[in-house]
Amino acid sequence: MNPRVLPALSLLLGCTRSTELLPPGDDASLDRPLIVDRFIIPDSFVPQDSETLVDVDLTRRRYPFCPRTIDVYGGTNFVFPTCGGPEGVPYDSGAGLAGSESRGYDQTLAGRLSVRLEEDADLASIPGSTWTIRSCAGIGESLSQLVPPLEDDACGRNSPPTDDQYLNICTENPAPVLLIAASMLDDRCHGGGPDSDQVDDPITYKAHYQQRLNTFLASRRPRFALIGPRTEWTDPSMSSFAMPSCWWARPSWEKEALESWKPDDSLRIETELVDDLNDQFKRHHRCCREMNLKPCGPNWFDRWMAGAVNCDGAQQIVEFWHNALKRWLLSNDFECP
Repeated sequence: MNPRVLPALSLLLGCTRSTELLPPGDDASLDRPLIVDRFIIPDSFVPQDSETLVDVDLTRRRYPFCPRTIDVYGGTNFVFPTCGGPEGVPYDSGAGLAGSESRGYDQTLAGRLSVRLEEDADLASIPGSTWTIRSCAGIGESLSQLVPPLEDDACGRNSPPTDDQYLNICTENPAPVLLIAASMLDDRCHGGGPDSDQVDDPITYKAHYQQRLNTFLASRRPRFALIGPRTEWTDPSMSSFAMPSCWWARPSWEKEALESWKPDDSLRIETELVDDLNDQFKRHHRCCREMNLKPCGPNWFDRWMAGAVNCDGAQQIVEFWHNALKRWLLSNDFECP
């Protein structure tokens, strides 16, 4: 690699990473919280101009678990219902959806990642034999659905749904590795968009986001969590009687909340953060021209199902998360029992 490439990627990406390493052979040190605050930009989305790249801290860590069992959480665009994925939750929510024998699994993000990871020759050296990638995602799933309702978010018609269909998803035998696009854009109690009649209150929104994320992680207790905001950008969901709009604040509030989030000390979970594809998806959305973005590309969204990506958009999301997982896997060491 060009030596000039390695003095500028963490400044460009706004990256910081703990340099504290686990002492060799000292698994007991995992009994304390291990915090990593860093945004990973998958390699396919990093500028390749060596003049703009800067140093990345690739200090390796040693994890005393197998990384080949992963639970994948996210909303509609992690199951791809308009590109062959399941429509709804046609499976035992406690067990999640896994294995090609499960209807629709192969077309979910988890199913596609399973194939990509299995076929990736670069990952052959990762300890373990097979990949078990479980889909814990669903249409309309959000942080608001993954944890019990907050009393402060009982605000009438602007409240997030509370039907509990995702509250216990994948609680049976949680995987040591958890991947989530942590989003709660369905919480309209604090304004932030034309779909809400509440006063804008980004401070409370961010506090509730962080509270829900900690509550969710406490309920699953992974050894490691790879966390991003909602991967794709889309316009706010409006009623059929309202004019569509391209402008809302909650997506940026969400990203800011994740950037400043710290896991509760009691969690004892190591985490890494990933960025998102919001800017790319804006350029492949009907809102591109209204936002005066250039260039605008082919639409990555379904014509009929609001907010759902089409197969082109699905492929972008698969590539993004495959690269994020691959980078983490190759940057660290693992021990299988």
